Amino acid sequence: MANSIQTALSDHLVNSANPLFLHPGQNPALVLVTPLLSDNNFPQWKHDMLVALETKNKDQFVLGTLTCPNLSDPLHKEWCRCNKMVISWLAHSMTPSIRKFVMWIESASEIWRDLCDRFSNGDKFRIADLQEELQNCKQVLACSCSIACSCGIFSKIQKERDDDCIIKFLRGLNDEFSQVRSQVMLMEPMPGLTHTFSLIFQ
Repeated sequence: MANSIQTALSDHLVNSANPLFLHPGQNPALVLVTPLLSDNNFPQWKHDMLVALETKNKDQFVLGTLTCPNLSDPLHKEWCRCNKMVISWLAHSMTPSIRKFVMWIESASEIWRDLCDRFSNGDKFRIADLQEELQNCKQVLACSCSIACSCGIFSKIQKERDDDCIIKFLRGLNDEFSQVRSQVMLMEPMPGLTHTFSLIFQ
């Protein structure tokens, strides 16, 4: 019985299929994905990073499916060691402007969730780029009401145009406003232009 328990506790040292296994040659400064994560390549970076982590059997750390054992658990320290390794891999695969927003987060899964929230919320910057490129051939929504408009399409069109103006304004801001810019982009619905100005210049 004692031998079986000891074997289970030391399995991560020799079994490469164990998610807590770390090969002696694995380097915390390793860059798993290139190009580095920037403001405009998150979908591809996310896919490539998951593939890279899966090959190392460490994707569970970012997906949150391998939770931290209790402090009294003999494997707690090993989990923390692997978690720090994954955090370092994530950090070294980001540009400095992105890394500074997550450098104090102590869980790989929380970093992953933060990045998904930051970049996956409708990918509004990319949408704005496409809208700008297609502006000349875009078919504008039309009201089909026979007399006075009652379908609300005009207010919807105005809201879309206002949002486009706000997004273009945010894209033109300097990097010093990157944090508040991200906060505004995550708001649902997006604030009006006056509210956006007040948030920027607080």
